[in-house]
Amino acid sequence: MNKLTLLGVILIIIGVILFVLDSTVAPTLIKPSVSGSTVIPSKGEFRLPLAGSSITAVQYNSSGTLQLENLPNTSVKENLSQGHLVTVENLNSTPSYIVFYNPNSYNVTLTYKESTVNIGQAATIGILFIVSIALFIVGVVIAIYGFIRGRRRA
Repeated sequence: MNKLTLLGVILIIIGVILFVLDSTVAPTLIKPSVSGSTVIPSKGEFRLPLAGSSITAVQYNSSGTLQLENLPNTSVKENLSQGHLVTVENLNSTPSYIVFYNPNSYNVTLTYKESTVNIGQAATIGILFIVSIALFIVGVVIAIYGFIRGRRRA
């Protein structure tokens, strides 16, 4: 085995190790889900706290129409088959909150589940993933090139 092939194999191994490390560490960085249920009175509101410098996903379902207020511009709202999903990037280091407002003339039951990840930790997860894939691909290319070059010399 020539030096280029060996270098390629080493890069492949490092890429796989980083990918496995990223896959095992990433779930531990996400804070445990917080779930709950509350009844929002007519013309009332419920404030769901958000951690500072974090990305928060809130899946919720309600027995009536609710209006979401106090959402940053970077928020994404989606309708799902089993309710609604709101993803909020709170880029400020200070905590914030989402306001669920009930515009109806009757009480509305809100059921929610919230998951949070720190922005710094999310960047670490992303960088590890990209680096692991890049090292793997570069390692494969170098190993193949080294193998072909070694065959030609022989």
